Amino acid sequence: MSIHYALEAEKIHAELYSKAEEAAQEEKDFEVEKVNICPKCGYTVIGDAPDHCPVCGAKKDKFKEF
Repeated sequence: MSIHYALEAEKIHAELYSKAEEAAQEEKDFEVEKVNICPKCGYTVIGDAPDHCPVCGAKKDKFKEF
């Protein structure tokens, strides 16, 4: 099950890396207000945490905000 969690989280990470690379190529910063990460599976979301993690089902209050 943890391999599934890692795979799903890495799909999101790849999308974020792509956006950051695009910003860097335009000589801009990749600006985000806040990032929320699920401590159970690593699912990452820019902005507010969802009510439940779509990957592992962890509750919103478990997410770590950065």
